[in-house]
Amino acid sequence: YSKKYDNESKLRLDALTVLANLLMHKSITCNYVIESELLQLLIVDLTHDDLNASYQAARSMTAICRCCPQFKSNIAGLGAATAAEQLEEMAEARHKPLKDEIRLLRVELED
Repeated sequence: YSKKYDNESKLRLDALTVLANLLMHKSITCNYVIESELLQLLIVDLTHDDLNASYQAARSMTAICRCCPQFKSNIAGLGAATAAEQLEEMAEARHKPLKDEIRLLRVELED
């Protein structure tokens, strides 16, 4: 994501927001989003400089953990817990909704 928020960055953030909303409201089944390539992209987005993108990635992963608990190990295996732990301190200072979502994600991954 560019600091300038170019069109591609805005579209990517919008896509993450839509994905997170669909998953949170169970409007799409997790079976469509469990491919390791997509999960890896969500991990990358989770650790990105754009905290809004991180927030949407965290929302998506939390929703996947809740509706498809069998994929928690896949998400954890890709480094989500470590990424969430590293991000939590920064989120504490700069983005409260992200901080709250990171905590939810960490709880889901620990179950």
